[in-house]
Amino acid sequence: MATIVFAALVFCFWYFLYPHLMAWREESQLFLCNKEYLLERLAVPGGLAQYIAEALVQFFNNARLGALTYALLLALTQWLTWKAMQRTSAADTSDKFGHSRQSAKTSKPWPFLLSFVPAIILCWLATNPYISTTPLVAVVLVLVAMALRPRGKKMQLAYTTLLIPIGYWLVGPAILLVALCNWRWALPQWALLAACVVAFSRLAPFPLRQQARGIDYYWQEEYKSTMEEMKYDRWMRMGKWGRIVDEANKKTPDAQSSRNVVQMALWNLKRLSSDDLFRSLDPTPIVMQSTAGAFIMSDIYLQLGYANMSQRAAFEAMESIPNHNKSGRALKRLTETAIITGQLELARKYLSILEETIVLRKWAKETRRLTESSEAANSIPFYHQMRQHFSETDNFFFY
Repeated sequence: MATIVFAALVFCFWYFLYPHLMAWREESQLFLCNKEYLLERLAVPGGLAQYIAEALVQFFNNARLGALTYALLLALTQWLTWKAMQRTSAADTSDKFGHSRQSAKTSKPWPFLLSFVPAIILCWLATNPYISTTPLVAVVLVLVAMALRPRGKKMQLAYTTLLIPIGYWLVGPAILLVALCNWRWALPQWALLAACVVAFSRLAPFPLRQQARGIDYYWQEEYKSTMEEMKYDRWMRMGKWGRIVDEANKKTPDAQSSRNVVQMALWNLKRLSSDDLFRSLDPTPIVMQSTAGAFIMSDIYLQLGYANMSQRAAFEAMESIPNHNKSGRALKRLTETAIITGQLELARKYLSILEETIVLRKWAKETRRLTESSEAANSIPFYHQMRQHFSETDNFFFY
């Protein structure tokens, strides 16, 4: 019951407080459902954990699914931690035949409460936008492997010794938990893990320092997005113009990209004229110095009819993703702008990538028919209007 209550609290925590962070994580990756993508991930240390994490994160644009995923992963972390503690305690009090000598009178409730600590720490770490979902998945995989340990000290020693090099390649540095839980052989196993890190650094094209901390555990903060930008970006995508204005009235946004969203909200609510909108927007490059800011400006430019500017902002957003991944949202926008500007072959190239996804596959297949000819694209009012506007302007670079 305690685990179920904990899972419910985690769900509410992410669903009500951090839906914008989950949406940002989803738009910062491109999960492809094919063999080549899987092999690409398995070719580096920690690749299996990263692959599973990205497979889960692709559904985070739906706040309910994202919160449910976190709830299940963290509840599973707590439960497996408790089971690992029970097995370790039983092993410490067992005789040479592996039979437990632990008395029921020695059982106390506080060890069960301690099993929540790792899950709570991981939940807190996940609120950092630059700590990916990969370490959480890696910890769950390690705990599952530890739950499968055989009985008997010699068998456990052989199992964990073999598990450390294989586990490091599949899940990354989280495999250190195996050595921590087997304190009798901690020093030799730590030495084995250190040797694996150094040896595998010659096989993967990543610096030793990055491999030691986890290739996809922590992202660079070069193009740092703020929580405020993530919130305004999500509200704009959902068309919550009233919510945007109300929030801005409570507190003036700090980021210029967020203030641009407020102006767009006023314009959509008919509280701001088109002339006033153009005077109030800040189109300078400094607005796109973060990933979320570039995504915001891509949406704004497209709403205003600036197809090329929207295309450029989408490129900026995708190239500034912290772990240098691609983005399904950016590729979708690049497809739309390519259709508007008449680059139909380029649009088909993007669609061939999006057709390998799960979430955007249906949209990509439906959109492909629009790239067969200009007439097909003009049959959709949105593309017809945007293409007409693009063809009539004098400055193709901006419009």
